[in-house]
Amino acid sequence: TARLIELARPDLREDLISAVELGGAEDESDRCDSPVFRHLLQRDVAQRIGGAKAEELLPSRLIKPWVRGAACALVLFVALLFSPHFPQLFSRALLPGANLARPSNLKIVFITPDPADRIVAAGDTQEVEVRVEGGDVDRVHLETHEDTGTETVRLSREAGSRFVGGIQVGSSDVRYRVRAHGALSRYHTLESRPRPAATQFSKTYHPPSYTGLASRHESVEHGDLSGLEGSRVELAISVNQPVAEAELRLTADRKDVAPLAVPLVESSDGRLSASFSLDGEYHSYRVHRVAKQSAFENKFSPAYQIRTVPDLTPKVVIEEPEDNREVKASDTVVVRGFAEDDVALDRVLHAYRINAGRWIENSMASSPGKFWETSLDWQMTLLQLEPGDVLVTKLVAFDNKGNRGESTPVRLVVSSGHDNGDRRDWAERESTIAESFANLASSTEEAAHQ
Repeated sequence: TARLIELARPDLREDLISAVELGGAEDESDRCDSPVFRHLLQRDVAQRIGGAKAEELLPSRLIKPWVRGAACALVLFVALLFSPHFPQLFSRALLPGANLARPSNLKIVFITPDPADRIVAAGDTQEVEVRVEGGDVDRVHLETHEDTGTETVRLSREAGSRFVGGIQVGSSDVRYRVRAHGALSRYHTLESRPRPAATQFSKTYHPPSYTGLASRHESVEHGDLSGLEGSRVELAISVNQPVAEAELRLTADRKDVAPLAVPLVESSDGRLSASFSLDGEYHSYRVHRVAKQSAFENKFSPAYQIRTVPDLTPKVVIEEPEDNREVKASDTVVVRGFAEDDVALDRVLHAYRINAGRWIENSMASSPGKFWETSLDWQMTLLQLEPGDVLVTKLVAFDNKGNRGESTPVRLVVSSGHDNGDRRDWAERESTIAESFANLASSTEEAAHQ
């Protein structure tokens, strides 16, 4: 700076630089001059330069050429900005590694996806449609880059200058660009995001109160449900990401039963909870979820089975005596049989009637559990039977729900103790007629009640 000022003020030549150099040393021991001489020189230079003006020190004639040159360069730069390819060329030269399209007479315009950089659900196929402007091309290629490697495919030509293809998006992001002869678009990115999915199902079954059964709990990866009819199931579902909304969508096999939507409530631990009854109307359900961040739905959610197990009628069997057996009025007949139920038996009865008389029921067991069996010595003498009478007997069982089950009736024909085939045939015919009349009377009674 001192040398430039001396060029503008020749009268200061050598003096200004000397004053600056003599005042530059910081350590007094390094100085070889006289402090008095140094002080006189610096004061003299200060007095001579004190009245100098800036115009004298930096005359405009020195900077005018540079100003003119800068102005011309600016005008030229602005003019070049309006040329077709200069902005791209300049940007690529300024930023060699930048993600920029290649300058070309052809222009590649993305129609879909719009925008070309977007979030896509993992597993989806993203359609890519482009339009090539500025010339006619017959081949356009799509380049994709992901973790598994690079792939180049040819796009199918649609009407005019439109070309269409697709990108299968996996679990990783996909970078892609389109090439049309010398034109090359910049890279665009499809960010892969998973759809909301269930990872764990926690199920608690509460059987109907009449069964007396304890609640049952299980935690599994599948959502299939199976429980006794009338049970209430509490379902807690763990998901892979926060959701904005969620519900269970129950469907039935019958067309006259409308689908049922059961809201899922997010609990403090992040799980989605709901409860409903297994009434047998609905046979499957889906878990509908909408992701909070990506707004993706789980459109590929599987259908889970709802298996409603009915409370069956008790099974009752008389194993002995055999049907149409002849007995004497003084015999002891062994009645052997059993009853069983899928849940629990409430009570078991032994019923009989003589000819077309009314049924007489005697209690055999109360709350015997799931299975009951008997071997009863039945004294015929207590029934005061006469030869020719037909004795019909059966076992009857009720479960806790109130379902009634009966064994197949067994007919016993009372004989006089002699082998009389005609009398036995007559007794069988009489028994059949008596049963017909009894059934007719029962039907008439039911019709009267209705």
